[in-house]
Amino acid sequence: MRAARDAETTGLGIYQSEVVPGLLQVPEYARRMLEVHSEVPAADIPAMVAARLSRQAILFDETKSFDIVITEQAVRWRPGSIATTLAQLDRIATLAQLPTVSIGIVTREAQETAPLLHSFVISRYPDGAGLVEIETLTAEQTVTDPVDVARYEQFLRDQQERAVHGTDLRALLDAIAADLRSRQI
Repeated sequence: MRAARDAETTGLGIYQSEVVPGLLQVPEYARRMLEVHSEVPAADIPAMVAARLSRQAILFDETKSFDIVITEQAVRWRPGSIATTLAQLDRIATLAQLPTVSIGIVTREAQETAPLLHSFVISRYPDGAGLVEIETLTAEQTVTDPVDVARYEQFLRDQQERAVHGTDLRALLDAIAADLRSRQI
């Protein structure tokens, strides 16, 4: 369902404060997320991981753009092994190099300038319309009022401005990876 909806968009805006967004997840991270962070029956997890990974192909569609902001806490959260987290950090660094993907991480040291907000995904459509999805443990809320969608867009822009990108993003990911590697000894 999401993949079909994504195909109709001009791109997505994603703010994730708790975990790495599904569009960026490596297979083992996605599997562990579903095991730990959902109420999905174990038998359904392999198909759901495959669907999540298949959906990631949209990141390579050069007609779309992706604005993704993740908090450092979300990047540091470990649903699995250190090796899984290291692979996840590398995946984020690699995808951040795509010309249509902007990934920013709001560091723990960044001064907070806005209230903490739940995670959300903005679907942007060719006609200028937008749709915001907010997931909770038991339900999903959809926001379509243009005024409300504009507020989410502004929040995402503000967070992108606070986030680190490019070489600073890579340095942060490398520092997190070094910290994790030091714990493996």
